[in-house]
Amino acid sequence: MNILVCVKPALAGADSAMVTREKAALEISRQDLLAYSCALWLRRQAGGSVTLLAMSSANAVECLEPLYAYGADRIVLLSNPLLAGSDTVATSYALASWIRNEGHYELILSGCQSSDSETGQVPASLAESLGMPCYANVVEISLGQQGCFLLKRELERYFVKTEASVPALLTIKNWAESERPKLAQILENHKKVELQQVLPCDASMVGTVGSQTRVCRLRDRKENSFKFMAEDGAGRTVCVYLENACGHLLAFSDELITVARELKKRYGFTISGLALCSGNALKNLLREVQQLSFERIDIYIGDAFEYFEDGNYLEGICEYYDSHRPDLILAPNTVHSKTVLSQLASRKRLGMCADCVEICQHGEQIVATRPVYEGNTYADICATGSTLVCTIRKNIFDPHPRNSDVAANICIHPCEAAGINSERLLSVSNRHFAGTESNQIMIGVGAGLRRKEDLDQIRQMADLIHADIGVTRALVEKGWAPKEYQIGLSGRAVQPELYIALGISGASQHLIGLRKCKNIIAVNRDANATVFQYATVGIVADFYDVLPRLSQMILNRRKDG
Repeated sequence: MNILVCVKPALAGADSAMVTREKAALEISRQDLLAYSCALWLRRQAGGSVTLLAMSSANAVECLEPLYAYGADRIVLLSNPLLAGSDTVATSYALASWIRNEGHYELILSGCQSSDSETGQVPASLAESLGMPCYANVVEISLGQQGCFLLKRELERYFVKTEASVPALLTIKNWAESERPKLAQILENHKKVELQQVLPCDASMVGTVGSQTRVCRLRDRKENSFKFMAEDGAGRTVCVYLENACGHLLAFSDELITVARELKKRYGFTISGLALCSGNALKNLLREVQQLSFERIDIYIGDAFEYFEDGNYLEGICEYYDSHRPDLILAPNTVHSKTVLSQLASRKRLGMCADCVEICQHGEQIVATRPVYEGNTYADICATGSTLVCTIRKNIFDPHPRNSDVAANICIHPCEAAGINSERLLSVSNRHFAGTESNQIMIGVGAGLRRKEDLDQIRQMADLIHADIGVTRALVEKGWAPKEYQIGLSGRAVQPELYIALGISGASQHLIGLRKCKNIIAVNRDANATVFQYATVGIVADFYDVLPRLSQMILNRRKDG
């Protein structure tokens, strides 16, 4: 099996926003290294070759060449000044052009997202450019029969197991078989990174010229956003993508409605909705969308639109886009929405901005704001064309109450669209671990955690009191917790009734994610820790001593009613 791993030489460090890539220190993202480890494991199981492909400035050779020590057969770096400034659509086009010119790869792997821009858009966009299915957030792989393989994917609230076949593109969320450099290969390696400076594609489709978005400005997160002006947005339409599971809207949809209604209030935008579902789920969906005060809601129904098989959704969304051409598309920042909308942006060459925390109109431009470089910098981004696609970060906006008295204009369209996924759904199971934010209590764990194994004990305690778990960036960087556990500006915002902060000092980057928490109990050995300034209750102690007693108090209070 010939396997290609796409890796990104990312800017090293959180304060790299104003440094040019040619002069910056570069490093390979941890998630790309997990994808590389997965590829080496697959080669051991099925034979074949492993090639690494990167696109960056020529100085990226320094961070790529050491990767030969893990066992790669070949490492290729695409580097041409005309590629500089490429957005996700232009980047995926350039990579796809090289892959098509080079030959056949049965399997393409990548990390879920890079450590600097953190968009997570390129893999799905690349898959669309190559005409192959994309399976996002893979945590387990095993080889099946007759060229098939079994995948376990991790979505926001579910684990999904499917059987799929090559060719395919996988994004690796986690991988247990970590690889280590081999001393013999370090000593004997004489291979060099293949620096390919000949542009593999049409120059008008890459770089700043071929990009569908541009960065209006980079600013410190403390700087003000664009000043509000009563710009005229009359005649413009914002479409809210109503992601649903079996006809039930995500609770997060109410936050998207808040954003859309604010655009209507400020600028006069018209609000429309788009939903896709199977015929069996239509009754549930109609019951929920009738409560939305939109001017129009289009529902595409078809047997292909099963929530856990999202490869078919692109065709239905493209059909809607071709008919309505909205100026702005809003969607939740979920695995499903990011995957299908990245493919839409690639196919229709639209501007896309993921993980947005603010949307406004500035002059004639719709501007989306997202955090980059681990949340230390904000990027204000606009589309170069007519439509901007945005996914919205969860728990940033207050949910808008649904109004059952307002009758929406609902249009139902049968759709027989079928995508390119050749998968067979095997099973779906709920994620019974922290991070799903289904409880009223959350336990936050910081750098005071002494050992990785101790997190399992805290998880057991959390299960006992029906609590979720979140962590600070420090634990994610150590590899002690997955990225989705991270709370803060470069992670996620949360709003439980009670947040128990264990061994957390109170860095501003983390506290921003706690703005909507009703009550905070902070436990820290340092009496001067900043977190105490924001806590409802502060306890100066070692949380290893406090947590068991605190948990017992919560249990006793629940028993007493």
